[in-house]
Amino acid sequence: MIISIQYLYWLAGVILAITAFMTATDRSNPKRWTTGLFWGLFAIAFLIGEKLPPVWVGVGVIVMAVIAGFGGVGFGQHENLNDRARRESAGRLKNKLFIPALAIPLVTVIGAVLLKNIKFGDVFLLDPANSTFVSLGIGSLVALALACWLTRDTPVQAMRESRRLTEALGWALLLPQMLAMLGLVFNDAGVGKAVAHLATAYINLDFRLVAVMVYV
Repeated sequence: MIISIQYLYWLAGVILAITAFMTATDRSNPKRWTTGLFWGLFAIAFLIGEKLPPVWVGVGVIVMAVIAGFGGVGFGQHENLNDRARRESAGRLKNKLFIPALAIPLVTVIGAVLLKNIKFGDVFLLDPANSTFVSLGIGSLVALALACWLTRDTPVQAMRESRRLTEALGWALLLPQMLAMLGLVFNDAGVGKAVAHLATAYINLDFRLVAVMVYV
């Protein structure tokens, strides 16, 4: 394929690496070193995670968990526009503010539906196994370009806002990845089959209320 999902992983890693650098150099953050290390380890997982031994990646995840568990992920101070500037910008842009947000689903649908089978010779344009995710990434980049064009701002400001949102979410940003890994561990360990066996062998599921309670 020409556009692989791996490119999006690298892009996410670069953004996280920049976030880690900006955080580590932010003297207003009392936990800047541990916070920078946290996001830096997360960036490494995206950038070169597939090339590292699984043990090293696991150690990195444990270090991140320790940092988050002991409250090492902090929040710095961010420069925001004053209320007057915000009102002037909103008055100038009005409903145009929705264009970047609407561009993301539009580009995603176009890519996932119309471009997923496009080939150049024997090579797919989009990663056939992840065409929707690749299209979502392309849509996000298009939205970024539109936002910069509409607001007359730069990608640097976009990175500042990205860092602000990342720090606002904190360690909770990792929950989707952590839950996905936990699901894979449970699947490989056969936890689902064991639970299903216990439910069917020792619980009378003929009663609908009991069946619903077990399911929940």
